[in-house]
Amino acid sequence: MMMFGFSTLLDLLSWIVAVTLGVKVLATLILLNFDKSVWDQPGWGAILWWSTKITPIIAVPCVIFIAWLQGMNDQIWIFVGLMVFVVVAVPWKIRQRRARIADRATVELRSDKPNPSVRSASRSAATSAFFHPNEADNRQAD
Repeated sequence: MMMFGFSTLLDLLSWIVAVTLGVKVLATLILLNFDKSVWDQPGWGAILWWSTKITPIIAVPCVIFIAWLQGMNDQIWIFVGLMVFVVVAVPWKIRQRRARIADRATVELRSDKPNPSVRSASRSAATSAFFHPNEADNRQAD
């Protein structure tokens, strides 16, 4: 079904699908190594999280177009069903993320005084040591 040359529209669409889904898999594997609080903070975690949501929106229409160009009418309906799933699932996950961020902000606002350890306590030990090596050195010195 997919072709990986460099000269036709099918080749281009095949490369787009392969690259976008590869980015999704890579971003997912990286994100699964960290806590969800890292995913929601501005920076690389948020970029990787968004890339896992945007890439299917790019890849599935390309797959539909590839199937249409090759006359695979039976497979088109499968891919249209996949696109319906993506159109429902992506906004749902975005709403869940926004609710998670809002809940976390509400918990921090309800505390009597600002507690700087709330943010560091929510980070996993690996994330903390990787991004804040001086803090890890200070803890070892105690």
